Amino acid sequence: MHTAQTGDVYAANLPTDEIFTSPDRLKVDGRVTLTRPFVMHQNLGSIPINAWFEFSEGRVIDYGADEGKDSLDALFARDERARYLGELALVDPHSPFAESGLTFFNGLYDENAACHLALGAAYVDTLKKSGDYSEEELLELGMNVSSIHEDMMIGSSEVDVTAVCNDGRRVEIIKNGRFLI
Repeated sequence: MHTAQTGDVYAANLPTDEIFTSPDRLKVDGRVTLTRPFVMHQNLGSIPINAWFEFSEGRVIDYGADEGKDSLDALFARDERARYLGELALVDPHSPFAESGLTFFNGLYDENAACHLALGAAYVDTLKKSGDYSEEELLELGMNVSSIHEDMMIGSSEVDVTAVCNDGRRVEIIKNGRFLI
């Protein structure tokens, strides 16, 4: 939540068709392929098409794209912590943006059409206990601190999401792109 100069409290995400959290930046392993063009907030060159990222211990260790890899190179050159995740968001395929079938080439809209990840800064307001945290405290809590936050869409009918609970139980959340719970 944010506070306007008038004192009004507002959510800066429009239209908020997502359920999001900030993952532990050091506990991400695996490979992800984007399902939409990677339209970044910053103009760093051509738009990455069919981009993919490989993570180990939270860090992007390899990446590529059919087109626009130069933009990914420029992104990672700007901030070393852009190689870590700051957001994981689940989006139902019945959202109005998803059902439109359009790619808006604008992260604010496209992120509400597909499950997505964001490279860079985590959302501090996802912490259970609110407050002002130093950069060191946030890093200790597993949050990513970065000058960058770039959403990349991964949602499709092929996406499955399974939560691993603290007690080891596995709970399916999304199967074939659709919410189960």
